[in-house]
Amino acid sequence: TGPLVVSVGALIPRKGHAIVIDALARLPGVALRIAGSGPEAAALQAQIDTLGIGDRVTLLGQTPHAALPRLFAAADVMALA
Repeated sequence: TGPLVVSVGALIPRKGHAIVIDALARLPGVALRIAGSGPEAAALQAQIDTLGIGDRVTLLGQTPHAALPRLFAAADVMALA
């Protein structure tokens, strides 16, 4: 598998997850995992589906703090838009 980008934060517009998703669509072979929940979940999933990158982008939902170190360790890059 290719590089893994991880983004963590509430699924709200000011966190910029939509920007990261758009950027990832232009990076073949790169995967994205987004940890967090919020009111933008459905819109972000629709964006992922529209861009046809559901095989590379996963919305993980609410992730316990205890699980974050493992997620960060697996990442090649952290994205904070």
